Amino acid sequence: MVTRKSALNFLIESMAKEGYREDLAPEHGTVLVGEDGQLYKTGGGSHRFYVARELGVKSVPVTVASVHEDWLRAQGVVPNRLALRELPEMLQSLKQLREI
Repeated sequence: MVTRKSALNFLIESMAKEGYREDLAPEHGTVLVGEDGQLYKTGGGSHRFYVARELGVKSVPVTVASVHEDWLRAQGVVPNRLALRELPEMLQSLKQLREI
């Protein structure tokens, strides 16, 4: 029987040896972009995210679930459907997103 503790120990040992492996967890954790551009962890993937952070893993894939309208405005973008086309490039500018 796989217990929560044994699954977490496997995750820690695996990530310590091999880094973050998408093939072991194909779904990504999610983040929100706050009004100041700060990222906030939300939704699934919390164990992987925090283990990666503690082990010093340089990057993990995430899905951006939401972006605050005020952050978009601060980037000079009117928050509307057309702005979605510019979003991937704007998100790459977030240093924190590149370092997750």
